[in-house]
Amino acid sequence: MVNPEKAAEAAHLQFYPRHRDHLVKLFKGTCALARETHVKDLYTPVCGAAEGGFHEDPTIYVHPSLTVEPTAPSYERRALAYRFIYRSLSNLIAEESLRKIHRVSEKGPVSENLGDELRGK
Repeated sequence: MVNPEKAAEAAHLQFYPRHRDHLVKLFKGTCALARETHVKDLYTPVCGAAEGGFHEDPTIYVHPSLTVEPTAPSYERRALAYRFIYRSLSNLIAEESLRKIHRVSEKGPVSENLGDELRGK
């Protein structure tokens, strides 16, 4: 997202300054969200008879190994992953069976069958 000119698709991409700024903000937001969701793991309760209850002032070393790229290749990889899952499941159970299975979300069963969902229909 931040350095699209380094991506394999660079010759086929054109970014306007406003779009580039938007991608930078998305990237920063993604990194911040990832940090926020993991910060709860920094303070672990002390077990036993120790006082204080929590370790204070942990030393944190951050060395992310991040790759950044335009959004399109990310979506392509996700689509390839869904195709892999669909083909793997089709090899394990009959394709007709995938049409009888429905994924369950936190709100209950999903109306679309698993086969159609994985194929994006």
